[in-house]
Amino acid sequence: MSDIKKKLYIIIGVAGMVGSTLLPQILSIKNSIVEGIDNVKLGKIKFIKNFTNKKNFTFLKLDLDKNIK
Repeated sequence: MSDIKKKLYIIIGVAGMVGSTLLPQILSIKNSIVEGIDNVKLGKIKFIKNFTNKKNFTFLKLDLDKNIK
């Protein structure tokens, strides 16, 4: 069993300007796991397309406003 500790980062609005700017920086952190959430109403998938094949990145197209109720 490995003693490597992974760190989970959650970026809400990952396909937006700020989220997509943070994404490559956080992915470059050693042992990071990134969960990106966006409803893609204002953001664009093209901003994160280059990162969707990364093993440590998962994208969830989700509207949190609708799913909280």
